[in-house]
Amino acid sequence: MLQKTYMQFKDIPSNNIAKQHLLKSIKNDRLSHAHMFLGRDGSSSLAIAWAFAQYILCDSPSETDSCGKCPSCIKCAKLNHADFHWIFPVISGQYKGPISDNYLPEWRDLLEKNNYP
Repeated sequence: MLQKTYMQFKDIPSNNIAKQHLLKSIKNDRLSHAHMFLGRDGSSSLAIAWAFAQYILCDSPSETDSCGKCPSCIKCAKLNHADFHWIFPVISGQYKGPISDNYLPEWRDLLEKNNYP
């Protein structure tokens, strides 16, 4: 059985300062147009970015997390929310001029198996 694929801040056991900083930026209406999350392989940087995106898209967020139950959170759980765009490194292969969208099925499969790739 696969683990749940949606990500909430409460699911991330570390980086409390980073999580609080992101939540504070929203509370203070200081959300930037872009954020870059950098971390080593297997770190929680992707999980924090994912939880942050889900929080922003959530229809009923609390002060500290997304609800995990609304239609937006369900779409994030299925990795197919229309406003949640995944961009990740790709290499040349079967596509000429490859882009992340060409590999979304493989990306979704990876995240369904491992939230911390």
